[in-house]
Amino acid sequence: MMKKYDFVLFENSRIVNHYKDLEILAQILQKANYTVAIADVFEEKMYCNDSSIEHIPVPENIFKPFGHKRNKNVIVGQIYRLQLNAYLKRVASFLRGKARAFYVGSLFLNTPIGWIDKLGEDTPVLFWGLRSVVFSAKMNLSLSGLLSRYLNRRLLPKANIKYIVSDALIRDEFISCGISADNIIIKPERLIPEQVSHIFISNGKLNLLSIGAIREKKKVEQCIDAIHNLNDSDLVYTIAGKSKNDVIEGKITQHSEGVNGIVRQNKRLTEEEYEDCFEHCDFLMICDAFMGSTSSSGTMNDALLRGIPVIAPDHNPFKYYVETYNIGILYEFGNIDSLCNAIQLAKNRGGGHYSYNIAIYQNLFIEDKVCLSIKRDLENILRITV
Repeated sequence: MMKKYDFVLFENSRIVNHYKDLEILAQILQKANYTVAIADVFEEKMYCNDSSIEHIPVPENIFKPFGHKRNKNVIVGQIYRLQLNAYLKRVASFLRGKARAFYVGSLFLNTPIGWIDKLGEDTPVLFWGLRSVVFSAKMNLSLSGLLSRYLNRRLLPKANIKYIVSDALIRDEFISCGISADNIIIKPERLIPEQVSHIFISNGKLNLLSIGAIREKKKVEQCIDAIHNLNDSDLVYTIAGKSKNDVIEGKITQHSEGVNGIVRQNKRLTEEEYEDCFEHCDFLMICDAFMGSTSSSGTMNDALLRGIPVIAPDHNPFKYYVETYNIGILYEFGNIDSLCNAIQLAKNRGGGHYSYNIAIYQNLFIEDKVCLSIKRDLENILRITV
């Protein structure tokens, strides 16, 4: 007799970082006493290696598409998406009946969904509503205009499709697109077993950090200019993470010339290097431009969940959380004087000034509390109980 799980999970986007989100969700569902398996549709077996979670291998005669949807050649990209949809139809037919509900990974504007019904027209299917910015930034769409028409045409008629989002801000933007709040579950991208405090190194220096892949929207050159204008030998600003291209790195090099206190690590960081950067950090300095709609910030939460406050621009999601929980300092994005004032205030106060408020913020991410909340939502929205 075929084994039937409460949930079978896989990631349709093939984005490496999202496999970790998948594994975390599987662990939460297990902790809530659901039976769970991960289907090895793409690279799940490679990146989801928790031995307590069962895996379902996809038969070898279901051939995977070649190439990748991010191929810069438009024709090749379109061919890949057609292959992807056909492949996922075969996978869905294979998985049909193996679970009471499915989690199928990230939802993008160009995610093919023609295969969803193959899982079962009445079977609940959960997408990761990664962030509404994915819709609006990629094709310069308005959340209230073309995007709403897209959602109304392709997704809203499917009553079995539900959404997991990372915070209340993104939930509210999806609601503004016409998606019912009753179809949305909040699951933070990061979880911690208990509150975490940070040991601030008292060496007379203020150690500032920008970390992660350096994209065009991450305006670290503005932060470098602020350090230059302050001309304070007690400031150390580390920029850690690989630039997306030589043009961005060239801009960083140009602005850093003659500026004291700049430490550059232009590389993809190992886990150990990533942790070391935070260990020697007093404030995370965020310099991301607004991207058209709210996006969650994994980097911000990586700092806060280690007990480290932030210096952040005055737009969401940063503005909402900094103002609501008093977990750092805001500055006017693009205004170097405003950023200088924020850095000076950070130096005067020190990172420990925000430790109590950060501890309160961390309560949103405590694993046991999140697990109970998600279990309650699943029971209410999917009617799946254990």
